[in-house]
Amino acid sequence: MSGTCSFVVNGELPFMIVIFSIDRRDPGASHIMVTFRTRWLLPMLLLNLPKCFTLGRPAPPSTPHCYIPCDVNDCFGDVYCSWEHMQNSQIPTNYSLHWRSTHNNEEQGITRTSFSGLIHRDHFSDPAELFVWVQAKNQYGSAKSNRLIFNTTDIIKPPPPTFNSLSDDEAFEIHWDSICDRLMKSVGLCDVRYRTDADQTWIEKKGFYSTYTIENPENCTAYELQVRCACQTSLASNWTTSRRIPGVEMAPIGKLDIWMDCGISTKASDCFLTWKELPISQTCGVILGYELRISHGDKEELFNLSTTFPNNQLKCDEMQCHYDSIKPSIKNATSVSLSAYNVHGANAPSYLPKLVTGKGETQQVFYFEMNDENLTVSWDVPPVLSDSLKKYVVQYKQAASLPGQGFSWVKLNKSQTTAFIRGQFKKYTAYRISLFAISHGNVVHHLSSAIGYSQQGAPPEVLSFKVLSISTTDVILGWEPSSLSSQKGLVLYYQIGVNQKEKVYNVSALNESKAEMELQHLRPGQDYEVWIRAVTAVGPGNKTTLRFKTNHHENFGSTFYFCSCVILLFCN
Repeated sequence: MSGTCSFVVNGELPFMIVIFSIDRRDPGASHIMVTFRTRWLLPMLLLNLPKCFTLGRPAPPSTPHCYIPCDVNDCFGDVYCSWEHMQNSQIPTNYSLHWRSTHNNEEQGITRTSFSGLIHRDHFSDPAELFVWVQAKNQYGSAKSNRLIFNTTDIIKPPPPTFNSLSDDEAFEIHWDSICDRLMKSVGLCDVRYRTDADQTWIEKKGFYSTYTIENPENCTAYELQVRCACQTSLASNWTTSRRIPGVEMAPIGKLDIWMDCGISTKASDCFLTWKELPISQTCGVILGYELRISHGDKEELFNLSTTFPNNQLKCDEMQCHYDSIKPSIKNATSVSLSAYNVHGANAPSYLPKLVTGKGETQQVFYFEMNDENLTVSWDVPPVLSDSLKKYVVQYKQAASLPGQGFSWVKLNKSQTTAFIRGQFKKYTAYRISLFAISHGNVVHHLSSAIGYSQQGAPPEVLSFKVLSISTTDVILGWEPSSLSSQKGLVLYYQIGVNQKEKVYNVSALNESKAEMELQHLRPGQDYEVWIRAVTAVGPGNKTTLRFKTNHHENFGSTFYFCSCVILLFCN
């Protein structure tokens, strides 16, 4: 049998051809002939050659795993074996389970199309020492697994143990009964594993008989435990179903991480109070609501934001909540505090830092990278706040998003100068990334902001392109910059072209408040056609065209008449 394998790069013609043949008398022997079209392709051949050989004898299966299952009263006599195939071949492959006993040297086997097989009790004496292996076979050849050697008395698999009523949830202690004594077997050692709701990774402990106690359990934390046991000479059982020990309920612990959503601009008239929900390990029960206190001078107002009754002011998603009202104002408040409560009480309140505008705004340069799922921001320590600095805050806000949406933040201690935030960042959507510093006195300083995109696209057409003023030789053109919500990428500059073949001007987009340009040295009374387009990192957008005509030469008639009168009067 023969075939070819070709490689194509960048749509070009195949640059190498591999021709191989398989000798049906010896399916394992392959003959390869390689034709190079260029001298440097040997490394590419070595890298890609294994991909060509999907035809051929199968790879050896894994060593089989065998056991004799038991119930609570007795063990079944049949041996159950399973194995894994070692490659994903497109060629139909049959598997056969083979065994041989030390008492009977005769080889026996059954053919399977799946990855498991059964050795019936009638095919061996008990107890017996068996040699077991698996063979894979297709039309090109066969391959065998490594042999598994065992005594049938050593591979019984007892059922899982059972928890008993002696377990003490308050002491975080569990007790169980092994099935080994019912199977006329000596009790062996057991394994225990546990995990919490907050951390779903199993922690496994080994070497126990009938009881286990969790040492130093965490406060307000529920534990999920499982046990498996082996008899003195047997395999380990499967894991039990989970036994759950609830955590001791008390008032919530820890503090809420609170912040403010001021929209896309830090100069917004007001902000919305936003906070992250407590992790399960700190709620110590069901959170029934939040107590919000807002002070303006000597006047303090208390708001009960219940989670159990409908409330238009409390909005929560999976991770964050926000107070959906700007009355009373939190931006101008002298103090804002928030605490969470359950049936046992409330945790210590968290205080919102006071945002100071106009002070400490250093326009600190920071660097960021952004993709669909991650945002990484790094910066240098601001020299102005180095002595009073306590924490940094990095936040992002999606353009044109509602309060509390498309918004998140992370707080870091003052020794950290890199932030990593996970999120779902939409393509072609603007996000304002901001860096803040919290200094002593719980005061917030806005250091800098920048616009970022996870992926950029070409910009839209420029709107409202018009003539602002015109004379004989000059014209001032103006346009309306695109809003952040409509931009598909960061606009770097604008291009303005005059007529078809004349000069193209580049106008910076940094100063969006003055979106205008003056064209000078034009011809009086001349028709002109100008166009404008925005440019992002991806490239330019579509052009917007404008036509105008410069003024003719000024009418000097009145000036000549005035001068004539002056001359006549002077002469008289």
